Amino acid sequence: MIKKGKIKTILDAFTKESKIDKDILKNRRSICEVCPYNSNNVDSKDLSTVNKARKKVISSPFCTACGCQINEKTLSETEECGLSYINKIPKWNRVKLETVGKLDFNILNKSVEFSNVYIEESVYVLDLGNVEKSSSIINTKLILNNITNFDILSITPSCGSCTSVDYNKLDSNNLELNINLDISKLPNGRIHKNVYIVYTLNNNNTNTSQIRIVGNVKN
Repeated sequence: MIKKGKIKTILDAFTKESKIDKDILKNRRSICEVCPYNSNNVDSKDLSTVNKARKKVISSPFCTACGCQINEKTLSETEECGLSYINKIPKWNRVKLETVGKLDFNILNKSVEFSNVYIEESVYVLDLGNVEKSSSIINTKLILNNITNFDILSITPSCGSCTSVDYNKLDSNNLELNINLDISKLPNGRIHKNVYIVYTLNNNNTNTSQIRIVGNVKN
């Protein structure tokens, strides 16, 4: 399972019209505007030689953490905050995860305000970040698509006592997935739960996708 590459993402940002929600875009840019990694907010003496030259030549701000132009990066549904490139917690999340495999789902994150989606160790990851114990039940919604004419055989959480899943096949190419996690039943610390999706394509071979739910529970 491979995520769509950064070069392709950059090309799309400059050549294709963005479909991102206006409120999400506004929130992203308000965060980037005051971020200390925004080139406009970095003192010239703290910039690398390359970035000093870049700042002189290009007037629009860029992220010194990931190197992307901020205006284009924030327009991309498939991008997340550049802090992830330097192993820091991103300040805004990915709306859409695009893959390149014909048997791999794309994921549209409908809970982007508090969760992120990415690929790690060949599985999908739904990252809830820091979760307060008082949150009780967390409801997340994902739309899975990209695979045409698939049929769901089963969707099963690894822990049925704290995790439940509801799903609805919207059409031949879209599956709505609602994952509910009961935080009150989990200990403090790092959580690691799985949801397994078993499906067939055109009634042929059986395939399995895994969504790993992670986060940090604290009082």
